[in-house]
Amino acid sequence: MNRPLIPFLGDFLMKLDEGNAGFLATGIFAYFCLYMIWCVQKGTLRFGARVPCICRFHPMKQNETWMNSFLFNVIIMLIASVGVIQLCISSFPTYTRNT
Repeated sequence: MNRPLIPFLGDFLMKLDEGNAGFLATGIFAYFCLYMIWCVQKGTLRFGARVPCICRFHPMKQNETWMNSFLFNVIIMLIASVGVIQLCISSFPTYTRNT
């Protein structure tokens, strides 16, 4: 297992988990993961599939989104969520070592 260059947050979560605040460490980790997934969702809804300065494919607009555009954006979010979870696991290897 490779340790990160600066393991501050992982060590902080481990100290909380070893003490009496294990639920707080889990909440902080869940908050970071959900924040990154929220950023992916926001980016997908904001930009969609966009060719810079030319046009947008599959835009998400209120009351104007077709079903194929909606499904395309959902697929993009599902693919990106796998990468986000991998990033969370590799960012906190000391905290997530037995999961």
